[in-house]
Amino acid sequence: MKIGILTFFESDNYGTVLQAYALQDYLQSIGHHVTLLHFKRNINATSSYFKEEVKEYTLKQRIKNRIVMEMTAKAREKKKEEFKKFRNEHLNISSVCYETGEDFLKDAEKYDLLISGGDQIWNPYHKSFSLTYMFDFLPEKYPRISYGSSFGIERLEDKTILNDMSVALKKYDSILVRESSGVNIVEQMGLHAQKVLDPVFLNAERWKRFIKKEAPIKGKYGIVYALVDYNEKSNKVIQDYIKKDNLKMVVFPDNRWNCISSYKKKFGLSPIDFLNYIAHSEIVFTNSFHGLAFATLFHKQVVLLEPLSLEANSKRNRLEDLLKLFKIEGTIDYKKTDVILNNQINESQNKLIQAIEKVQK
Repeated sequence: MKIGILTFFESDNYGTVLQAYALQDYLQSIGHHVTLLHFKRNINATSSYFKEEVKEYTLKQRIKNRIVMEMTAKAREKKKEEFKKFRNEHLNISSVCYETGEDFLKDAEKYDLLISGGDQIWNPYHKSFSLTYMFDFLPEKYPRISYGSSFGIERLEDKTILNDMSVALKKYDSILVRESSGVNIVEQMGLHAQKVLDPVFLNAERWKRFIKKEAPIKGKYGIVYALVDYNEKSNKVIQDYIKKDNLKMVVFPDNRWNCISSYKKKFGLSPIDFLNYIAHSEIVFTNSFHGLAFATLFHKQVVLLEPLSLEANSKRNRLEDLLKLFKIEGTIDYKKTDVILNNQINESQNKLIQAIEKVQK
């Protein structure tokens, strides 16, 4: 089949790009021709929903942040180029960038199936949310499913948003979402949804092709992959591990909190570098869903960083949902976790294949 995928892949975010690659790669591995549909979106937009600012920075911290940002400017430019290179080499992106959903209609006939999915693609409070990512503009005749779609929130109580989403999702042949909370939200609309794993888990063995034998830095080290601020309690946990295990700590990506930290900063990493840093690390401290996902895939011990902001706290359920699914508490026994993970991977693959076969029939 010719399949078009509508997901996020434009921003220089490791999880965003790698989940897009993963879904494309898995579908290609089972014989389909896959294109990532390029819809124009404002990746620099901001959300006005979460207005609470918890962390106050001192003048000294703000000055340090500015100095570090200036010192790492070349590294951040390198990161942009590395992401561009990865997209060019590993993502099959449509040659046309569609301004609107209506602009895509003239090309919709090219595809036997359309899939929407990915991290926070259906989050109504995301900075660039649009019902376009639910194919609301498409007439009912076009086959469509979702895979691994995430609402990014635990519950949705806005009836207007629920109604608008319901109208779009009623046209779907199958709805496969990433979190239990997503299943509940869809069921609020009177529709049926099934829970599946994030696309990065679909073909777990494929990530090994990107991993080098040599570690990116010498000696034992841990990763602090913090997308948002974390509290002092979490910082103390990191410091305790440093003392106990004599670890170096490497922090990324670039943001104010990471700039003022005392850890070794790596702000110019490519998506492949990102995978290698995690694969060769001893432990991963993170508040990112995909930080947790890849730590699990590479059999790393992992510690979740406590969120500071209201927005970060609202998204924490995504990480806790994954821990519950794999029955992870404290130190991870991967002999047990792998049994659960492999069963979940098989189930998710089967649900996706069945959704595709349903359309083919």
